[in-house]
Amino acid sequence: GRVEVERLTAEAILLPRLPDAGEDTETPDAAASGFSLPELPVSINIGELAVDRIELGAPVIGVAAEMSLAGSLQLADGEGQAAFRLERIDSSLGLFNLQGSFSNQTRVLDIAVDLDEGPGGIVTTLAGFPGDPAVVLDVKGNGPLDDFSADLTLATDGAERLGEGDHVERHRDRL
Repeated sequence: GRVEVERLTAEAILLPRLPDAGEDTETPDAAASGFSLPELPVSINIGELAVDRIELGAPVIGVAAEMSLAGSLQLADGEGQAAFRLERIDSSLGLFNLQGSFSNQTRVLDIAVDLDEGPGGIVTTLAGFPGDPAVVLDVKGNGPLDDFSADLTLATDGAERLGEGDHVERHRDRL
């Protein structure tokens, strides 16, 4: 009843473009439903997930990027934990850390996200920020989904946009 993977690694994942889905591919109607983790007949534990190089072409996310990935993942009985770190390894600054857990039974989400990107980064491009600024984002939250709140700090080009100013300066030291 368990899938235990001590270490799952790849030297490189190359995705220069999205696959062609074909013209006759139907997509299901999107319907909102309550969030829950899948309850599989087996537990899954990936102790270490590592990819030395991920290459994404501009058609995939709007900007070409090379990054590395490190993380871990556990899923069992409707409870999950994940920790991931993406780091740009091309000429652009980019660090993204995610730590989170969720329980279907308690409906409690615990999440921490740290992002630090240079100008013209992935988030700036996807969000359409004017002027392609550098972005620092910090999100921390813990609580049941029906009463969830999170602390958020956002700065662009060093100027605080949301949150407490002292969080923005300390953020770069934690990455």
